[in-house]
Amino acid sequence: MAQHKPSYTLFISDLHLQAETPETTKLFFDFLVGPAQHADALYILGDFFEVWVGDDAATPYHKSIMQGLKELHQVGIPI
Repeated sequence: MAQHKPSYTLFISDLHLQAETPETTKLFFDFLVGPAQHADALYILGDFFEVWVGDDAATPYHKSIMQGLKELHQVGIPI
């Protein structure tokens, strides 16, 4: 008998990720390699980074977050 895979979509918002809160960043990366790996999709609703209008330069910190999202997408999870 075929095993039924649970189906769920994840929504996240208001994370305000920033280098100054490494514990939040670690939890986010744990989420990417844990529950998010089994989702049907991940929606990011807003206030993802803690930035101000005009802070548009991608830092190494921001690039690491983007890389984590890219890796999740590469295993087939729509973001």
